[in-house]
Amino acid sequence: MATLVRSVARNLMRKNLSPASTLHSHATSFGFKDVAEEDKSNLVGNVFTSVASNYDLMNDLMSGGLHRLWKDRLVSKLNPFPGMKHLDVAGGTGDVAFRILENIKNVKRRAIQDVLDDDLIEDTRIYVCDINPNMLGVGKKRAEERGFGRDKSLVWVEGDAEALSFEDNSMDGYTIAFGIRNVTHIEKVLAEAYRVLKRGGRFLCLELSHVDIPVYKDLYDVYSFSVIPAVGELVTGDRESYQYLVESVRRFPPQEKFAKMIAEAGFQKDVDNLRIRQHVNPLRRALMIPAEAPNWKEVFGDATLPLMVDIGSGSGRFLMWLAKRNSSSMNYLGLEIRPKLVTRAEYWVNELGLKNVHFISTSAMVSFQQLVSTYPGPLMLVSILCPDPHFKKKHHKRRVVQKPLVDSIVNNLAHGGQDAPCLRSHFRIFILLNFDPFLQTCDLLCFRSLYNLMCSMWRLT
Repeated sequence: MATLVRSVARNLMRKNLSPASTLHSHATSFGFKDVAEEDKSNLVGNVFTSVASNYDLMNDLMSGGLHRLWKDRLVSKLNPFPGMKHLDVAGGTGDVAFRILENIKNVKRRAIQDVLDDDLIEDTRIYVCDINPNMLGVGKKRAEERGFGRDKSLVWVEGDAEALSFEDNSMDGYTIAFGIRNVTHIEKVLAEAYRVLKRGGRFLCLELSHVDIPVYKDLYDVYSFSVIPAVGELVTGDRESYQYLVESVRRFPPQEKFAKMIAEAGFQKDVDNLRIRQHVNPLRRALMIPAEAPNWKEVFGDATLPLMVDIGSGSGRFLMWLAKRNSSSMNYLGLEIRPKLVTRAEYWVNELGLKNVHFISTSAMVSFQQLVSTYPGPLMLVSILCPDPHFKKKHHKRRVVQKPLVDSIVNNLAHGGQDAPCLRSHFRIFILLNFDPFLQTCDLLCFRSLYNLMCSMWRLT
C-alpha cells in the first residue's frame, strides 16, 4: 500500500516542477512557476480575489479543518490584553482578529480590567492589514454580522506586508496566518514586522509546512495534488487557484530554514510544534546570585507604606490590580524568575503610571531576605500564586517553598496582620507536603488551589 501511494505521489509531482524545498528565499515563484517579481503580486491578488468568499472553506480543505484549532492556539500564545495595539497581516477575512478581540473580552469579563484605566481599555486597536480589498470586504461584512469593532477596536487597512504604513515601535503584537508564503520577499516582511513591533512585542506566524515522515508525506501529496484542487473546482469552480495554494506550500522554505530567517531578522526564535514549555530551573547557576536591593525611595512614591511581596508574580496583572485599588495605602513588590515577564510588567507599570508597584527578576529562594530586610516600611503580606508544580520527591530541591524561605518570611513579617483561616490551613498542608518525611514520598497531590489564582496567602498574627 505504501509503495502504491508513493508511486502515485511521484507521478503527481512529475506533472509539475519538483517541489523546491531548496528554493532560495530571494527567488520569486508563483506556485511551481517562476515569474517576474512585478507580476507575482498581481497573480496572487487574482487568486485571493477568486477565493475571498470561500477563504475559510479553502483553509478547511488544506488543513482538514485543523486551521481553526491552530488559530486558537496562535491567539493563546499571543496572550492578548486590553489596551494592546496589534497588527494582523494578511488577515483580510478577520478570522484571527475576531479571535483576538473575543479573547480580550474574556479578560475583561474576569474583572482584570480593573487594573486598567477606562480610556486604556477603549484604546485597544486591532489592525487588520491585507493587500487584497476583496478579502477586506469579506472581513468587514463578517465583523458587522458578528458585532465586532463597534467600539472602534477593529481597524481595516489595505496595505502591503513588505512596506507597512505603521510607525516604528508602535505594535504590541504581530500575527500573520497562512499569508507569508504568498509574499514576494519573505525577508522584507520579517524586517517590517520587526520594525513596527515594540521592544518585547510578539511576532507569531502560522503557516503550513513540509511533511517529513515518508508515508505521511506521500499521503499528503496525493491529498494535496489530487483531492484539494478537485474539491476546489467542485465547490467553487476554480481549480487553478487551489492548485496554486497547494504548490505554494511546497515552495515555502522548510521549517528549519524559515526559523533561521526569523532569527536573522532580529527575533528570538521559538518554533512551536505544540511543545509543552518546561518550568524554569531555579537551581541554575545564573539564578543563584542574589538580586541587589533597589533604592526604595526611587522605586516607590512613598517607601514607608506597608509592603506586600508576591513570589512568582508572572505577568504582574495580579499585583497591578491590587496596586490600582490601593494606590495610597500599600506598596507591592513582585519577584519573578523569568526576565521577559518582568520587562513586560515594568512596561505596563510605566504605561499605567503606577507608583506603588515594582518587579524584580530574581529567584525568591536566594533574594527574598536581602530585598525585604532593606525595605524602610513594614512587610505585611507575602503571597505565592500557584507555586511548586512538581510534587514528587525528586523535585523537592527545586520547589519554591523551602524552609529557609519560610523562616525568612516569618522573621521579616510585621506583627499585627490578620489571618485568613482557610488560607492558613491550606498553607499548613503545603508545608507538611514539603517537610514531612513520610508525605515527601507521596506522589498524590493532596490538595487543590482554593481559588484559580491563589494557592497560598498568609499573614503573621
